[in-house]
Parts: sequence; structure tokens; C-alpha cells
Amino acid sequence: MARHSKQNPTYRVIANTNRDGSGVCSGGSCPTVYETDEDSVIVQGYIARDKFEGDFIPAGEDVVQIPKGLLRQLVANGSLD
Repeated sequence: MARHSKQNPTYRVIANTNRDGSGVCSGGSCPTVYETDEDSVIVQGYIARDKFEGDFIPAGEDVVQIPKGLLRQLVANGSLD
């Protein structure tokens, strides 16, 4: 299991990486994927709302930008099985 310096007691960290996606996070503010008990994941990333124009993103939703390295780590770890 990946480590995150600020563990959330509710969700297990299944992947995290530094800002450029090249390695494991060494601090508490890195892109991270958390596993929930609802057969879903929560993704922590960088706010990316400014990448879209107008009202493309509906109310109640938001978008984040994450390094591809985070997704590679999820696949490599088998975390999405």
C-alpha cells in the first residue's frame, strides 16, 4: 500500500505520487487515490476547472489534473482489480 504523510482515517491510500508523477509522495500534498468502501475511489489532484470554458462542468462536479504516473501506479499495483 502506498504511504501518505497525512493519512485519512476513513480511506485507504492505494496510490500517490509526487507532482511530476515520477515517484512516491514524500509529503502530504501530493496527487493521491483513496479507496472507499463503496466500490469507488476518490482522487486528490490539482484544480483544473480553469482548463474548461463556460459551464461545461455541471453543478456538484469538479475536475482535477493528476500526473499519468499516478494512473500507472494504480495499474502496476493491481489496485483497480
